[in-house]
Amino acid sequence: GEIPTMIFMRWMCVLAVIAAGVLTGCDGSNGFDESSQAPASRIAPKSGWMVQARGVQNADYAIDGNPSTYATTPEGYREAALTIDLGEPSLFNMLVVDHGDEADGFARRLVISTSMDGQTYKRRAIAPGNRVVSNVCIVTPVLARYVRIEVIESWWQPWSVAEIQLK
Repeated sequence: GEIPTMIFMRWMCVLAVIAAGVLTGCDGSNGFDESSQAPASRIAPKSGWMVQARGVQNADYAIDGNPSTYATTPEGYREAALTIDLGEPSLFNMLVVDHGDEADGFARRLVISTSMDGQTYKRRAIAPGNRVVSNVCIVTPVLARYVRIEVIESWWQPWSVAEIQLK
């Protein structure tokens, strides 16, 4: 009857959304066979990344590969930002902000913008922060050299960034 058909259609929609996330890399994988990629079709090694900060202390800790070190903002922060120079153009569709042991060290809302030249930025996503890890999926993969993460709405605790990852 109509009820089983409606339930079936709802489940098909749920599965389609899950499949879309997997196909766009939001499952944590990058969706590429890295051995066969062109040089600009992957993420630059983290060893070549550099970071600049606005309102964030110890910004280098956000990309140092050590999840026990933190870049942090003071209490009452507003408009904090991290801008990462990846060193070369990189293709990605997901940004992960790991808050480490500071589970409540997330911002309520983030803006992710990208640039090829470090001067002109394009907004790619506005996303809520989450406890422990904030994941931001970008529907269309982006080729960029610079990534800016800006806090547009702070939380009651300082923003804590143990590691930033691109996927």
